[in-house]
Amino acid sequence: MGNKVTMSVELLDGKFDNVFTKLEACGRICYNSESKMEEGTAIPYIEKLLKAGHESVIEHDGMVFYVADQYRDSIVDLITSVSGSTHLKISEHKWKMSKSYIISGNFRAWRDHYRASFKNPIAATSKAFMSTHLLALAIKDFGISKAAQGISYMGLTSQFRPNSNIDLEMKHLTATFRIDNVSRVMTHQLVRHRPCAFSQRSQRWCNESDLKYVMPPTISEHEIDVPHNTFNSAIIEAKNRLNQLYEMPGVRKDDARFVLPNATATNIVMTATLNQWRHIITLRTSDKASWEIRDAMKLIYQQLKERYDFFPEIETANA
Repeated sequence: MGNKVTMSVELLDGKFDNVFTKLEACGRICYNSESKMEEGTAIPYIEKLLKAGHESVIEHDGMVFYVADQYRDSIVDLITSVSGSTHLKISEHKWKMSKSYIISGNFRAWRDHYRASFKNPIAATSKAFMSTHLLALAIKDFGISKAAQGISYMGLTSQFRPNSNIDLEMKHLTATFRIDNVSRVMTHQLVRHRPCAFSQRSQRWCNESDLKYVMPPTISEHEIDVPHNTFNSAIIEAKNRLNQLYEMPGVRKDDARFVLPNATATNIVMTATLNQWRHIITLRTSDKASWEIRDAMKLIYQQLKERYDFFPEIETANA
């Protein structure tokens, strides 16, 4: 039959030497190609994805800017230039008795805003720093590349630490987790959360012939064997039918995957701000949450508390 698996959760921030390698790891999870990661492969890999229009991978990190009050009208223009945009976070901030703003967003959001409003000085500054990160690819160069006076780059969203201002950190600081060996049931629940970034193992491009799966505890720990045997029979049947379809002439492998059950194990990378993680963890560790996503959120909570001592206590996550 297939292979039963056990969930694991890993915080990716701080694991890699640079943002390129982190983004490469996030992208490669989709194709199960992490073994191809070597020194020097990150930038060409990201370039390849972007040129193919696969921009979601650069949502797993971003940039934070300080913007002086003189650019208030530019901020309004910025947030209205992309219809329905929810991926820029803006905070009013007092600096030396003057009003100013902190604006953050993932790399893809900044690219979208630059393409929509390239004359906007804030968007133009973001483009200059995306070029520094080699993530301005596929954006036409309109000749604006210098940072405007009164707009300062403050760093990556995954590294933003504004002098222990907890409110700013919770709103703008992001954390990226890799969650392995969970069911498609769980990830269908997970991807409902907004605004977050996701990269997930692709059943279209990855071979699922060994059919790794997740078994719910009410079945695996049942007092009698009937539920356990019934579940195993379904897994065996799905695996056999999948492999038969894989071998049938004229059947595309990405069509064969339609017989895969919700129990099929998958891997997913998820990025969110600390505020959003607090909301998700609070919601998904309640007694009403499904057991699998509740277990994942408790593991994520533990790692967030270890890395960020200011992360709020969540009673249900400690239960």
